[in-house]
Amino acid sequence: MRYTPTPRNNPNGLAGLLLSPQMRSLMLQKAEVAQALYRARVAKKTGQLAREVRVQTYIGGKRNDRWCSRVIGRPPREHSAPHEFGARGRPGAHDWPAVLAQMRNS
Repeated sequence: MRYTPTPRNNPNGLAGLLLSPQMRSLMLQKAEVAQALYRARVAKKTGQLAREVRVQTYIGGKRNDRWCSRVIGRPPREHSAPHEFGARGRPGAHDWPAVLAQMRNS
């Protein structure tokens, strides 16, 4: 028996699965879970850090052959980096690594 590779544009193979609407929906759901976990964890003095988190799906990967998602935190510059990494002797909150660890363990 001889192995023949599946073409990249095979709608019934792995390429079809990775580019399917169901995969996009799954990636969006995972990103929304991360968004909700971050919003629940982040400090809420003004609520601006939690409000400005967005979710995006896009076609990516090493060969641009699959749906990917990203969670983007876009708070004002004066709040985001000092909050996450710390400033002026204050320790950072490190919310994003905690959210990723929580998702990995669930």
